[in-house]
Amino acid sequence: LRRSNGRQNQTQNRQRHTTQTPRCGRNSYEQLMESQKIITNIRSIHAQFPVPGNLRRHLLNVASVGALVADHWIGPAINKTDLVAYLLLHDLGNLVKMHVPSASLLDPNDTVRVDYWLQQQEETWKTYGKDDYKATLAMVAQLGIAPRVLQLIIDSDWHEMPRVAIGNDWEQKIGKYADYRVGPRGILTLHERIEELRIRYKGRLTPEEESKISTFETAVHTIGAHVRKNMRITEEDINDDTVAAYRKKF
Repeated sequence: LRRSNGRQNQTQNRQRHTTQTPRCGRNSYEQLMESQKIITNIRSIHAQFPVPGNLRRHLLNVASVGALVADHWIGPAINKTDLVAYLLLHDLGNLVKMHVPSASLLDPNDTVRVDYWLQQQEETWKTYGKDDYKATLAMVAQLGIAPRVLQLIIDSDWHEMPRVAIGNDWEQKIGKYADYRVGPRGILTLHERIEELRIRYKGRLTPEEESKISTFETAVHTIGAHVRKNMRITEEDINDDTVAAYRKKF
C-alpha cells in the first residue's frame, strides 16, 4: 500500500498514467535496456540508486517468486523475461517512504548506518520527491528501459489493483501475486501479507485510501485465485527455500 499524497481518484490516475508516461532518458548503457539486459545488469542498476539491503532483498525475492511461477505456468502465454525485469525494478524508489529512524525493517548491516540512510533519503527526496511511486517512475525513466517493462511499472500502482484483477495482463497479475507473497522477513501467504500491511500502515493512510482497502483486498485474492489456477505447483511450493534457490540466479 502506498500513500497517495493527495492523488486524485482512480480514473484520474489512469489518465495521468497514459498522458504523462515518463520519457526514457540517456543512460550509461547508451540505448534502451531490453529486459534481458536489465536482468543481467541488475546489481549495477541497484547500485546506481539508494537501495538499502532490505529493499534490494525484497526486489530480488519478488522477482524470484515471479520467475518460479513463470517456470510452472500453464496459463495464457507470458513473457518471463519482461516479468522478471519489471519485478527487479518495481519498487526502486521505496527509500522515500521508509521510516528510517525506527530501523525496524533495515538489515543488520544498515541499522548501524541509520545516519547514512537518513542522508540518502534526504537527497532522494530533493531529487525525486516523497511519493514512492513517482520516484520509482522517475528512476526507471532515467535508466531508459524498454517500453513494455516501463508500462508494467506504470501499471503497478496499488490503485490499479481492481483493474488488474479483471484484466488480461498476465505478467501484471503474476507480478502482483509475487509482490503480495513477499513480506519483510520472508515468504507469506496472501492473507498473512495483507495483515502485515494492515499493521505496518495503520494510521498512515488517507481516509480515501482507507475506504478502498476492502476493494483492494478483494482484488488481491481474485488475482491470487487466477494465478493459482494457472500454475502446476501449489501455493505451499512457493516458500523461503524455493525462492532462495531462484534468488541466487540474480
